[in-house]
Amino acid sequence: MRNRIVTLARGNAVSLLGLDVGGNGCRALVISLQGVVLANVGRGYGGANPPGCELEVRRIWTAVADALQEAAARTTGDPITAMAISSVGEAITPLGRDGVVLASCLLDRDARGREEVARLVKQLGPEHVHDITGRAPGRSHTLAKLC
Repeated sequence: MRNRIVTLARGNAVSLLGLDVGGNGCRALVISLQGVVLANVGRGYGGANPPGCELEVRRIWTAVADALQEAAARTTGDPITAMAISSVGEAITPLGRDGVVLASCLLDRDARGREEVARLVKQLGPEHVHDITGRAPGRSHTLAKLC
């Protein structure tokens, strides 16, 4: 990948974008191949509600889109050619069959569903839950949010 980016850079200026989508806001950082910061754009969308549990997906989407648009507008001389994204731990956003958001984004720190997961572990055993899901059962697991 590095060779491909360097090849692209020989004829034209290019840049790389990193997007961090966190629990309170997002940040788009664009750097040149020489390591120069070309854009550093942050947008907040408030904390989780109830505290630490849920985020409003539409507010996140709006903030991310705004940050990306501004970062891209600031780097027209060095067009973005690659992107890396990091996001809030294990979070889940329930969608309908039509792709419409059904509820808020549930964060990994949401402890609701803990009792249901404990009951499931008692019935199936932790090894079997791990075999089914690929993860050890716990409160941050997506399974706990679905219970």
